[in-house]
Amino acid sequence: MQRAATYFVTTPIYYVNAEPHIGHLFSSCLADSLARYHRLFNRPTLLTTGCDEHGQKVEQASIRSGFQNVQQFCSTNSNKFRQLFDSAGIDYSTGGFLRTSELRHVDCVSSVWNRLSSSGLLSKASYEGWYSTSDECFVSAEDLVRSEDSVAGEEKFVMRETGQPVELCSEVNWLLRMNDLKSEVRKYLTSGRVVVPDRYSELALRQLNSTPDTLSVSRPTSRCSWGVPVPGDPSQTVYVWLDALCNYLTCAGYPNHLRAWPPTDQIVGKDILRFHAIIWPAILIAMGLQPPNRIICHGHWLCDGRKMSKSLGNVVRPDEDLFNRLSRDGLRYALLRSGPVTGEDADFQLARSIHTVNDELVNCMANLASRASSPKIHRRSLPPVESHKDLLRHAANLNEHQFVEQLLNLSDSLHSQWSEVRIHHVADSLVSVWRSANSLFDRWRPWQLAKSDDAESMSKLDSLLILVFASLRLTGFHLTPLCPTLGHRLMSASGVDKPDTVRFDSPIDSVLLCPRQLAAPSASRKHLIERREVL
Repeated sequence: MQRAATYFVTTPIYYVNAEPHIGHLFSSCLADSLARYHRLFNRPTLLTTGCDEHGQKVEQASIRSGFQNVQQFCSTNSNKFRQLFDSAGIDYSTGGFLRTSELRHVDCVSSVWNRLSSSGLLSKASYEGWYSTSDECFVSAEDLVRSEDSVAGEEKFVMRETGQPVELCSEVNWLLRMNDLKSEVRKYLTSGRVVVPDRYSELALRQLNSTPDTLSVSRPTSRCSWGVPVPGDPSQTVYVWLDALCNYLTCAGYPNHLRAWPPTDQIVGKDILRFHAIIWPAILIAMGLQPPNRIICHGHWLCDGRKMSKSLGNVVRPDEDLFNRLSRDGLRYALLRSGPVTGEDADFQLARSIHTVNDELVNCMANLASRASSPKIHRRSLPPVESHKDLLRHAANLNEHQFVEQLLNLSDSLHSQWSEVRIHHVADSLVSVWRSANSLFDRWRPWQLAKSDDAESMSKLDSLLILVFASLRLTGFHLTPLCPTLGHRLMSASGVDKPDTVRFDSPIDSVLLCPRQLAAPSASRKHLIERREVL
């Protein structure tokens, strides 16, 4: 049998100039959930993440924080990102957690530079443009708007997308000739649904139109010394965004054997779309490498309707308290459930997140499992469910064909939703099954059936519980990409042995079956997930 192609997904690498916030966690949870979903099909996966430790902004933050050297500052903050991802169950074991100060990455950046140089696309010259220290990049005049701080005779400008201030800067740098590459990048961007959602594809094309014919790819060492030196030119430092983009190649093995290429999906925020949809493909095309198959771009997180800002004091940190308030899987679920992957920004409200966890995971899913496991109705072992015919027979016994049809169609429906990165629809589909199963309970009143000793009542009770536990096995299986621990607990409680090893076979909904007797399942709400309190 031919081995499936590796699913290669990347997160952005995160600046270490500040502590992680929920935007960083969301990007990584999104990548992790996609990788976990593909692993359900026994598909090998590669997930890479890490930290961007170079650049003027990091160096300045280190000084402000009182560190004696920049490397110590980077190590401290990189560990905070790593610890956060470990706490959230982000599985980067296949691709690794990269720090751009690692020697293997410096080697990769130098190799990429030499390859671009040998292609004749680099030249050294004076460069003038609008520079944003916050974003560490030059930007075109078309991407600027007049600042509200402007006064007569002294116009000031800010970046249209981020609102960050810029200044006119002139310096001698190494330049990348883009005019030879822009037409190839346009072909790439219009070759299919490369950038999703569609609104960000349109944004990428607009950004391509405003991209200058030459791009600065280095900074004078006198202005920025913390980074990778330009090979053969110690007076220059490789521009931090070129340095950072190379992390994906480093993780894949470059300049040695590439263990996977190109990335299947690259997760990016809309503020770094230009780098990933225009400059990154241009570099890869110049090197003779294939650009990413797809770029998944998401919006920003707001807090109570306002953009998160350190000056406003409304940055949401995923600290120990937030994990305790929502639980690990609850926090993952809340972020992925309402995250900004549809093209719009998302508003984080703790009370609403707690309500979502309570309403959908506790009251709907965990309550269903608890009801089905009650000793008052689960008084004897349930017979095995060895085939779909068994399920259909039990559905016929209750005249609940529509419910079984919902279960049999769930896997195909979810596959389409995962393929389109419609995570909120994935959650909708799971919740819909739980609500349908709860309605099944309300219609058939198993607590009354259990009081009767006649064969017909016992038969209907068995059929009801078999259908409900089949729904819990199936939804638990499909919940694991979003909530790994909770999904495994749900499968285990509903009759699945070793749930962490279960994978899709043919037919893909075989997890519905339980080829052994199911006796005395334990699936209390407390065992699965407890109610979260709003303080």
